Amino acid sequence: MNSKNTFLYSEDYSMNSQKFIVWFSRILFGFLLLGLILLFTVKINDTVSFTQGEIISQSPQLDLKAPFEAQLLKVYVHEGEKIKTGDTLMIVYNDANAKEYTAQNANKNFLEKKLQSVQLLINASGKKKNEVGVENKLNTSDRDLNTENINNNIQLLNAQYKLQQQKLNDALERNKADSVLYKKDMLSKLEYNAGKDLTNDIQESLNNTKAELQKQLTQKDANTNVFASKQHQLVLNNIELEENDQNLNQLQIDLQNELVKTNENLGFLSRELSKQYLIATANGTVNFIYNAQQTSNLINKNDLLLSISPDKNDFYAKVVLPENNIQYVKQAMPAHLELDAYYHLEYGIIKGNVTYISTRKENDKFYALIKLNNANRFQLKSGYNISGEIITGRLILVQYFIKRLFKEFDNKPS
Repeated sequence: MNSKNTFLYSEDYSMNSQKFIVWFSRILFGFLLLGLILLFTVKINDTVSFTQGEIISQSPQLDLKAPFEAQLLKVYVHEGEKIKTGDTLMIVYNDANAKEYTAQNANKNFLEKKLQSVQLLINASGKKKNEVGVENKLNTSDRDLNTENINNNIQLLNAQYKLQQQKLNDALERNKADSVLYKKDMLSKLEYNAGKDLTNDIQESLNNTKAELQKQLTQKDANTNVFASKQHQLVLNNIELEENDQNLNQLQIDLQNELVKTNENLGFLSRELSKQYLIATANGTVNFIYNAQQTSNLINKNDLLLSISPDKNDFYAKVVLPENNIQYVKQAMPAHLELDAYYHLEYGIIKGNVTYISTRKENDKFYALIKLNNANRFQLKSGYNISGEIITGRLILVQYFIKRLFKEFDNKPS
């Protein structure tokens, strides 16, 4: 009885063991088959990890500094106040700049008036030169007219002189004949003397004509000399006017250059004076004012006057890439970032996309810039440390494991 029960018990135990082994083998085979299916079907992210990086602000805190030594004139805002673009925040005053601007402006007006006077003198000189030209024509015309008159007189006197010379020769011949007749008492003394008197009159008339002819010749030379003297004086006047023109033109150029420099100084001073009005360039909140912490209203150049935190502040991430993995990183690849300041299992991760990869080392490191896509729920600040990974692609498990195996093999020291 006992032997029979023992046999039956042993037989049941063997059958149960066989069934267990069969089912266990089937389960193990199923797991192996599932593992093989997963190895060749399931895809996971292939990544490049980084441990160094920081958050950088695209719109950092705006610090307004004193553009020059000045005196604090008026403050329109207080710390903690919201401001808008275009609001006047503060006025600073520099007395030296204001006085210099006034002096330069007065100098500008003086130079402009002086240039007007010089231009009037240049115009007047031009008119004088025109008058010299007119006078030259008049003198030439007078000379030509006088010369023509004198030449006509000389020609007439020459004709008279020749006629009188002929008359004198005839009269002398008659006198000789009268003298012979008078000696022979064939001619009365009265008639003889009358003939001599007529000859003397002709001789006197001839002398007068000769004298007048000489006078006309002298007048002709005098007329030429007078014309030459006038022309010489006109040449001298013209030279003087030319020299005066050159001096005026040079003075005009000097004044124009000085006016250009004065206008440049005025432009510079105007820009400097415009800097005394500190204007908000963005919406934000005032977090520092000079006079809120200073007892004096005297300001040195580059003193911090106002600090403004912009309302809209966009951030991006700058991460250091491992040199042996940088070749896998491309623009537009997604990235997952973890902030040291926020526990990622509680707050989640920040997602982004690569926008830039450095082409050379900066401080012996390669870096990439990542645009943040879901950073609104984080109170980000510049300088926050980050770590994370850049997703370079999708690999099936077997490819992923093979790639990792080769990487581990390559990283082992020889």
